[in-house]
Amino acid sequence: MTSHVPVLLEECLTLLAPLDGRAYLDCTFGGGGHTAAILARAPGCSVDAMDRDPAAGERSAALLAAHAGRLRFHSENFRHLDRVPGRFDGVLMDIGVSSYQLDVPERGFSFRFDAPNDMRMDTRVGRSAAEFLERGDRAELERAVRDYGEEPRWFRVVNAIVAARGTGRLARTASFAVSARGGRIPPSKSPAPSSSASPSSARPSAPATPHSRSSAASSSMRAIAPRRASARSA
Repeated sequence: MTSHVPVLLEECLTLLAPLDGRAYLDCTFGGGGHTAAILARAPGCSVDAMDRDPAAGERSAALLAAHAGRLRFHSENFRHLDRVPGRFDGVLMDIGVSSYQLDVPERGFSFRFDAPNDMRMDTRVGRSAAEFLERGDRAELERAVRDYGEEPRWFRVVNAIVAARGTGRLARTASFAVSARGGRIPPSKSPAPSSSASPSSARPSAPATPHSRSSAASSSMRAIAPRRASARSA
């Protein structure tokens, strides 16, 4: 696993300018690098941290123990900001896939490993990528590959996915990658997914980086300069 390097850490701290007695909200806890830095920069401040990934909740345990009373963790998607009580002087959102998600094969976010084709940000809900590819309608596939993946050869890729349905090749990352490139491989012995749960936010894989978020996603990061704002209106 790559080391965890919070993206643009000093730049974020400069914008947030943490002060004692102030409250801050980290909407994307991830590996906890930004949260830890905020707490260290202002020993008298407090932080509420959010992350939909259950693994992030597990990683928060050490920080919670070290900063009892100053840090609260919320197992929530940042779309539910209104579920976090309080008013905050600064809000941080580091939007994108985490290096932890890319580096753990079982999460299915990277084609570097042969693993179950999952790609869910929250493994507790929704369809896996394999289930989406196997059973999503063509319009969904086209939107995912053409619009979200920005793939210029989207028509060819979607055709390859549809052709691979029922063979088991969509169940694992390695065989899916070969199929999407138009290659031919023996059918996987893994059974085709059978779940028809509601859609989740499966995203196309990105190459791993030493940062906590993918480089493309890093450009979308938003650090809101200190201000007094309610979580509901953030």
